[in-house]
Amino acid sequence: MSRFLIAGATGLIGKALLRELGTEHDLLLLCRKPGDPAPGRTWLPTSFDALDRLTLPSPVDLAFCCLGTTRKDAGSAEAFRRVDLDYVLAFAALARRHGCRRLLVVSSLGANPRSPALYPRTKGEMEQALLAQEWQRLVILRPAMLLGHREPARRSEQIIQAIYPLVKPLLRGSLRRWRAIEASQVAHAMARLAIQESGIETVENERLLDLNTRVARCLASMFNSHLYPGVDTLVQLSQEEIGLLSGSSRQRANQALQVLEKKGLLRLDYGGIRVLDLDGLRRYEADDGE
Repeated sequence: MSRFLIAGATGLIGKALLRELGTEHDLLLLCRKPGDPAPGRTWLPTSFDALDRLTLPSPVDLAFCCLGTTRKDAGSAEAFRRVDLDYVLAFAALARRHGCRRLLVVSSLGANPRSPALYPRTKGEMEQALLAQEWQRLVILRPAMLLGHREPARRSEQIIQAIYPLVKPLLRGSLRRWRAIEASQVAHAMARLAIQESGIETVENERLLDLNTRVARCLASMFNSHLYPGVDTLVQLSQEEIGLLSGSSRQRANQALQVLEKKGLLRLDYGGIRVLDLDGLRRYEADDGE
């Protein structure tokens, strides 16, 4: 049984991640206050200021970091940076000390270490520090505003979620990347992306959104002349491989491919996927009803 180390398991994404992972793994959950007991879950109450002195009861195979706050909730810029930068790096160091070489961490859309704004700059510095380390598998997820029921509720999120249905239809084309996303979608992507044993990648919000769109973008990305020179219109990937690239199961990837085939964007051929409309794949946006 694999042993996973998780920080932020009582937060919005963390709770959804626990539901995704189920009882198939041995979960070590760092926390300030323990959550509900359940099979396969070991709550480890600890001070995040003392992670450098913490010793876990056993080695770790995989680590998930769902830590995050806001300046308002933290009380100051310094306190915010302590959670979103210092604690994240301390957690990564803790995992590495216990044999872990695979890490998935939640960052934010727009993360940039050179940003003049506190939030994206801090997230960008965190990403930069992790990317400078040697990981067998490192996945940085960059969701936009999160949707879901948080306890305690954040007033700003409540206001935005109330007006978001009016704003969402306007977020099309290049603005689609700013669409809010359900915390459960982020958690699902984390669980799927954790299956891959190696590789470094940053997963933007757009890829975390609708699965049909993710599969379309993944296929379109195979036609980057610099990354994949000489690729024919026949993409020789299995549906299982498409699922791994898009962060989904083979069955869900197959469903998405069938939708794209009905749209006339591709054809499922023996031995691969024949792309019929590359520009269409690049521009594809799933209808809300799909």
